Amino acid sequence: MSSAAPPPPPPGGYPAAYPARPQKYRPSGWWFVLGSGLVVLAIGIAVGVFVWLLAAFLDFDAIVDADGQPHNVTVGTDRDRMLWTDSTAQSCRLIDLDSGEPIPLHRVSGDFSRSDSHGDFEGFLRFSPGSGHVVITCVQTDGSSPGSVLIGPMPRIGSLVAGVLIAILVPALLGLAGLVIIIVNGILWSTRQPRPKGV
Repeated sequence: MSSAAPPPPPPGGYPAAYPARPQKYRPSGWWFVLGSGLVVLAIGIAVGVFVWLLAAFLDFDAIVDADGQPHNVTVGTDRDRMLWTDSTAQSCRLIDLDSGEPIPLHRVSGDFSRSDSHGDFEGFLRFSPGSGHVVITCVQTDGSSPGSVLIGPMPRIGSLVAGVLIAILVPALLGLAGLVIIIVNGILWSTRQPRPKGV
């Protein structure tokens, strides 16, 4: 049985017409929701990480007066502690309450400043917390009225730097992705036909 003969070529030697391309319609409105959601998420992460960094930096164990009297305090033992002073004319000594041994104090390297509801403080000494039960005695060396000494965790520079990078890079990437989605879909929305119902 012979097969059917192929159809004759179109007149004039032109190729047969290609089928029309399917119509492209506007993207779904959910893409705008996704883009806006990424932007809101980026802002939320930036604010959350900033608050976390600020709370970690302003955390403290105790605050005592530089009145020459011994004060029993309990401090964390997870890392070195820092003494913050609101005056440059203060001197302190510490004793581990459990062992009775003096706790060596070391000058901090670098400048540390903090300001909160307790006042403005400068970090000036650091020490190993030992047992965590400490007797601290601070005096005002210039004869003025006693100031305050705040005891808190030694700031972790690496954690602070990492936190700052996270607070900048992650929100920037999420926000940029959200803006790109919004802009691209805005262009497609304005240049394409509305999507028919049921399509």
